[in-house]
Amino acid sequence: MQATKLQISELKTLLNSEYQTLEGMIISPLDVHWRLTMTSNKVVTPQLAELAFSEDVRPYFRLALARFASSRKADSVANVSSYLRMAATRHDGDLNILDERDFLSAKVKAGREREYELSTIRGFLKFWHRSGLYGVSDEFIEAVYKLTFKGNDKGSAVRSHDPLKGPYTQLEMEALNDGLTNAFMENRVSLEEWVLFKLYFERGLRRAQLAQLAFQDFTKEAGACFIDQPRSKQRGESFRESFSRYPISEDLFAAVQLLKAQRVQEINNLGSADIAKSLSLVPLFPRHEVLILCAKRGDPVEVQCFQVREYLNGLLQRVESAINAFSERTGERIILASKRFRLTLGTDLNREGAGVGVIAAALDHEDHQNAGVYVESTGDNATRLNHKVGRLLAPLAQAFAGLVVRDEGDATRGNDPTSRIRTIDGDENIGSCGSYAFCNSNAPVACYTCVKFQPWLDAPHEDVLVRLYEERERTLRATGDETIARILDRTILAVEDVIQRCEALLKKEPKDG
Repeated sequence: MQATKLQISELKTLLNSEYQTLEGMIISPLDVHWRLTMTSNKVVTPQLAELAFSEDVRPYFRLALARFASSRKADSVANVSSYLRMAATRHDGDLNILDERDFLSAKVKAGREREYELSTIRGFLKFWHRSGLYGVSDEFIEAVYKLTFKGNDKGSAVRSHDPLKGPYTQLEMEALNDGLTNAFMENRVSLEEWVLFKLYFERGLRRAQLAQLAFQDFTKEAGACFIDQPRSKQRGESFRESFSRYPISEDLFAAVQLLKAQRVQEINNLGSADIAKSLSLVPLFPRHEVLILCAKRGDPVEVQCFQVREYLNGLLQRVESAINAFSERTGERIILASKRFRLTLGTDLNREGAGVGVIAAALDHEDHQNAGVYVESTGDNATRLNHKVGRLLAPLAQAFAGLVVRDEGDATRGNDPTSRIRTIDGDENIGSCGSYAFCNSNAPVACYTCVKFQPWLDAPHEDVLVRLYEERERTLRATGDETIARILDRTILAVEDVIQRCEALLKKEPKDG
């Protein structure tokens, strides 16, 4: 049995009615495109999804999907629409998903790895059936709920240590951090981009959480710095309704305060003097025009004043291009993705011995189910570094960021004796520092990954390498902890890289006589 069709006049009235989405947007079932949230520019196009249904049912599908949007997050609605569109495409438009045989055929055509799409569609069809709208019969629901589906294996990238989608290795994280530092020194990364990257790097935030942040979410108490992260995955919660507190580094806190001063100046310049003082809060990533309009009207700062997720995606892509860090696993540029930072945070906590409860709390999960995958992933994808392996990995990792020069005379500050960098024991000179700014980094260990370092062609870099390998082994023997011993690995690869570059350049030198 199924609900009866509505009278044409009643159906038209409902199709022309307005519905409010869970995240506050107003849509009408007959709209060509539905924007479901202010935090994203992504839209749902029902016309493409309704191709999975027979013509007489399509109006009821639009009504059911609009009601679904009233109680489900935008991503859930978008997934249903997308999966229906893909199912129709696989059948060249000749599909009635509400026919048991067609539903089973769609399951088969989706393939084992994408069966979860049909499971998601089935959940929506159950919602539709319970709504009392015409279209979905009791017999159909009973039949499709006898089917079993392979779930979407969310933990596969973690378990397999996928080099493109999975967590970053310790060396990759160091490469990213070094690349960010070098890019910021050369003004290739803005303060806004630096803060965005560091929030991903330290906290593994979801994009939805990052988009909701305001400067008042960062505090300092008794010398410790904290972030109050807006929660984003809890069903039924509205924009910035609840928060979870986590520690952050002092460097990140200080940068956020600098960015706050910059934001206030931007707002005052675009609006009028001291207009920022009238705001109830200042978004970390604001939509300036909307924010200023709110300030002038005296309106509260709400979701429309915050940047959309696509804007944050663009920032992260620019950071990826600017830092241009390479993976020691692939030899290719490291792909930046917010999800990979979250996977890395969970993986690192597991490596440090944290239990499921601690990992779930750090990732702001409601339960322990999703955090369990990190505990299951007991393998370690990091390579044990030694002389032979280091020499092989160096060209892939490209840890050295500076420029090899022939001798001191060719260095940027070659006429300045204070620019000289010496070996670890201080016996000999190995290069020059090209920076005019003060630096309190640990030379020469920190120099080899710095963009301002200019190693000399004919210098004893091998002595530095030997000392680093020896220090690595001493640390490993003393602690028995490979994670701690790996602290020097990226510097080792950078020195290996310099040595190989010097060897290549010396081979090109003309022979005497």
